[in-house]
Amino acid sequence: MRRLRSVSVLGMLVLVGALILAGCSSTPESVIIHADLVRGHTNPQGPLCAIASYYQQGESIVFRVRLIDPATGVDIPGDVDEIIADEPEAEELAELAEGIEVTAHLSDGQTFPLHYGIHGDADAFWTSLWVIADDYPTGAMDFWVTVDYDGRTGRFEPFDVGYSKLTIVEAVEAAQ
Repeated sequence: MRRLRSVSVLGMLVLVGALILAGCSSTPESVIIHADLVRGHTNPQGPLCAIASYYQQGESIVFRVRLIDPATGVDIPGDVDEIIADEPEAEELAELAEGIEVTAHLSDGQTFPLHYGIHGDADAFWTSLWVIADDYPTGAMDFWVTVDYDGRTGRFEPFDVGYSKLTIVEAVEAAQ
């Protein structure tokens, strides 16, 4: 009787383990998204490419995004070190990114398609630029990023915390 009980428990553990492994090995239907906002080159009111959440009217914001395949841990569209080592032309980068849609959205309805490129000499990621109009309304707003890639989707939303929200403030004249 004990032997039968031991075999039953062992069989149950094997079955549960197999189910867990089967669930882990299934193809992920999502994409891991890392995103931030940095100060662009248009009328910067602080250091370039610095992460910020407050921007003045007339400044520019760069949406930066990195996509990661959750099954492999490798960047999408490919290993960054290998891409940089290959020194691809713009057309080759566009081919790598073909079929991958990355879009930044603002709560006012604007959307910005992101493009894949090499930045500096050691990194590659997705970017888009928004030049804030001089008369753009001030205040906090939401932004989010969506990804559609080979039937897999993802969405990034930053924390919904006051000071970390994207906020447009009135332009201040620079001291002469």
